[in-house]
Amino acid sequence: MPIVFYGLSNDVILRDIPDLLPRKGVGRSFIILSINSSVIMMDRINRLMNRMTVKNQSNNTVHIGGIDAWRLSDDIQRIWGTSRFMKHMFRNFSSSGLSLHNFYLPDFVYILETIIEAKNTRSNKRMLKHLIEVLLQETWLQNTTIEQPAILDKARMNKMLTLSLFDYQDEFIDIYNRNVPKYRLKGYVCAMGAGAGKTITALALSAAMNVDVFVVCCPKNTMRSAWQSDVNKAVVDPATETAFWSDTMPPSQLQKSDKYYFLHYESMGLLNDVMIKHKRTAKRVLIVVDESHNFNDKNSQRSQRLVDLVQTMRQTMNADVHVLFMSGTPVKQMGSEMIPCLGCIDPMFQGQVVDSFKAIYGLTSSRANDILRHRLGFMMHVVPKEAYRKTRPEVQDVYVKLPNGSDYTISSIRDDMAIFVRDRAKYYKDNWGHYRKIFDDALDYYRKTIRTDGERKELSRYESIVARFQKGYDPVRDKEDAMFCNTFEKRSIMPVLPSDLRVAFKDAKSVIKYVGLKIQGEALARVLGAARIRCHVDMVEYIDFEGYINNAEAKVLIFTSYVQVVERVDNMLRDAGFLPEPIYGKTNKNINQILARLRDDPDSGPAIATFDSLAEGVPMLMCNVGLFLNNPWRSSDEIQAISRLDRVGQTQPVRIYRFMLDTGSEGNVSTRSHEIMELSRQLVEEITGVKYVVNKQDDVNLQETLAMEGYDQYVTVNTTEYDIKPRPAFLEW
Repeated sequence: MPIVFYGLSNDVILRDIPDLLPRKGVGRSFIILSINSSVIMMDRINRLMNRMTVKNQSNNTVHIGGIDAWRLSDDIQRIWGTSRFMKHMFRNFSSSGLSLHNFYLPDFVYILETIIEAKNTRSNKRMLKHLIEVLLQETWLQNTTIEQPAILDKARMNKMLTLSLFDYQDEFIDIYNRNVPKYRLKGYVCAMGAGAGKTITALALSAAMNVDVFVVCCPKNTMRSAWQSDVNKAVVDPATETAFWSDTMPPSQLQKSDKYYFLHYESMGLLNDVMIKHKRTAKRVLIVVDESHNFNDKNSQRSQRLVDLVQTMRQTMNADVHVLFMSGTPVKQMGSEMIPCLGCIDPMFQGQVVDSFKAIYGLTSSRANDILRHRLGFMMHVVPKEAYRKTRPEVQDVYVKLPNGSDYTISSIRDDMAIFVRDRAKYYKDNWGHYRKIFDDALDYYRKTIRTDGERKELSRYESIVARFQKGYDPVRDKEDAMFCNTFEKRSIMPVLPSDLRVAFKDAKSVIKYVGLKIQGEALARVLGAARIRCHVDMVEYIDFEGYINNAEAKVLIFTSYVQVVERVDNMLRDAGFLPEPIYGKTNKNINQILARLRDDPDSGPAIATFDSLAEGVPMLMCNVGLFLNNPWRSSDEIQAISRLDRVGQTQPVRIYRFMLDTGSEGNVSTRSHEIMELSRQLVEEITGVKYVVNKQDDVNLQETLAMEGYDQYVTVNTTEYDIKPRPAFLEW
């Protein structure tokens, strides 16, 4: 019978084992196993003995021995139809065991439970049930099975607030109190729709937490209209009198505030100064990220700055830092949009876990949605619209006929677009060498500034991706690489270039990467975009604004995507004797005064706003009728715009009128956005021979690539009915 040495380091094997070996002629065999080999051997022994082991390891992972991981792999592949989990969630995968990071334990338990409930599986279900029991006893998941001490004081909350919470707001406070300690979180996601009272909910949470420092990061236009209004109305705390408001106060005023800090997104760099001031005094900090869907892009400077600041605070301050993400649409398409949020609220989400999570959820896919939905279930509280608005707004489509309506039909646009695409294709073919030289000159200039191996590797990756894009671009497969290239260009290449080369490179890079896509973007911008603007400017002459204004119970809010339309309607209504309030780029700096006039002056109005200026965050309860002069290019923008009127506190019935050009059975630029996208794509492929889309389902990814290259404002997504809120499948629970 052999003698087995196991659990030995390689150093011990080389240094000491030779002295223990038998002299020549002694008939005894030895099996010598290193640490890794011994783990595998013990896993096999445990499996043969039907014994399962769970060991917490020093690298924040858990090793599970005695389980047939290959059978488990087969079951996962059969149920979910993907190998992503096996590649990225698990480590040290073998026929008798596996390891995984502590972060993935809740997902793993859900996977096991799903396999147990499934039919025709290969795994031993009795052993899987036992494994779940062991995981809930021997790992940090034990926290989820027992009641945790309360971290919130609702009695204190009630003393500090002058308003009573709605049931769904009070429920959120209870869920936060229960789930945050159970799942070892440092924050939460509050998915309340626009108009549900997110600001009051956040203020209530800060009171219940008894925070020393309260920081709000919000859009600039909501700072006073939403946050200051609710602070003045609802909070009983003398410290609010010295609150810092970044929209009007200089950074030097930070030192005068002891607790409350309201920072718009562009001033988030001041957050670090706030924390330095409170480094030795703050015990508990709450950072609220309002309209947090604006932080979904993990590659944006805004998102990375927030994650870096939060992690720095936790490392350098002796404080308990919580982060509350608030949005009606926290995730719009892919699970990887949660990466910035997870980096702030889950301390286990760092290092290799970030990379593996991105690999699992980084592409548009429905196969893993139920697993992601399960995870979001204990870190996100969703409040449906029905919880705070019992009646739905009346939405009506109004079709407008124009004498020159045929100018804006799809057939007319097709002719114009074909001429444009043919001309641009010839131009880029004739000037390809010119653009290639600009591109190469920029890379050569950047190459001379490189100082580290990491920078060299990034440039090599960039050049490799660009070479692949030139052979064919797939908006689904290549989305992550396109985002990398765009970020690398903006952060690394362009900042070091001379100004003239920087401007030239900005145009050349799109030509070199995907010339077909650039031509489509230009066609959409210069042909479709221009036609849309002309169409909607023409349409306003045939809309009875005076009738809608005079028949409204309250005031009227007019929305459009185009500055030209705002200015035309403004002039028309002034000529008719009204006092309209335009809200767009030129007037945004005066939005607080404009809102005050609309609220307090009965003669002021209607409001005329662009979707970009007012579709998010600002309550417009003085209005109950909305006139949408065109469909916004994102359906989520329409939902947000309607929610300016349809929200908690609205006392009048809300009516929405959406105006569209009537050209009979033939589609036009006002009604057939998807068809025009498809038309532009077909024309580019026919004329240039460049095919870069796999199928029509790729439109969203294609639009995102166009947006990265600067053509976002002309690309439209089909609008949806107000009561059909577009959401990823993993949010439908």
